[in-house]
Amino acid sequence: IISIISKKNIISIISIISSISIISSISNISAGSVIWLLVYRMFPGSPKDNMAEVWAMVQAAYAHLDIKNQFGNLLLNWFTDPDSYNSHYPKLKGKAGDIKNLIGPMLWVWTQKYDRENDMHQNVRQLLELLLEITNLIDKYAHELFMSREDSKSLRATIDEFLKTYCSLCDSADRDEELLWNMVPKFHWLWHLVDRSFWLSPRRGACWIDETFVGIMKRIAAACVRRMQLHEVPTAIMRKWRWGMHADRLGF
Repeated sequence: IISIISKKNIISIISIISSISIISSISNISAGSVIWLLVYRMFPGSPKDNMAEVWAMVQAAYAHLDIKNQFGNLLLNWFTDPDSYNSHYPKLKGKAGDIKNLIGPMLWVWTQKYDRENDMHQNVRQLLELLLEITNLIDKYAHELFMSREDSKSLRATIDEFLKTYCSLCDSADRDEELLWNMVPKFHWLWHLVDRSFWLSPRRGACWIDETFVGIMKRIAAACVRRMQLHEVPTAIMRKWRWGMHADRLGF
């Protein structure tokens, strides 16, 4: 950001930084709801015993799929509050890379346990398949500046179907009066991320590394822009950076 002079480019760079965690957050929320269903609805034992069984199956899936980047463990309090699991939406905690590499194992576990006659269960399987396809398409261009036109179109179709399936699961949870499949603004931004893919590989602005840096930038931005309109945020951050650099040069 420091080397950018054009205000238009500054706004674009900050926009890209804000999009880095889009797919990561969507995976956190989706995986949290899938694990919640396995632990609290589908497995017959106590939540603690069910969680242990899910983790054992995930470990088997890691080995079966030859996945190297893994969670070290999965516990109830990593995706919900065990004492009030019905009072809030589940969301899995963890590093973006670990969660991304958990989608394949979660699909493998779900396929072993789901009811093939249950429409909601079918939708969960489809959701995981689509999410895995999305991450694979993006990872295909991990070191490229541009995606092919064909893969951009494929990503567009896959994300459209993913969002349609996710909305169906939201409706199902609402009918059952369960807090699952939280619909946050990043699902909307996922749709816009595809538009960018026709001109720039999503991995140029949505990666699985530098999470500490992004967290620091988030805290800095929040400290700079309290009670401020969204469209004023980029200018405010850069104005305060300029004042900070000026004070540093003067020796304050």
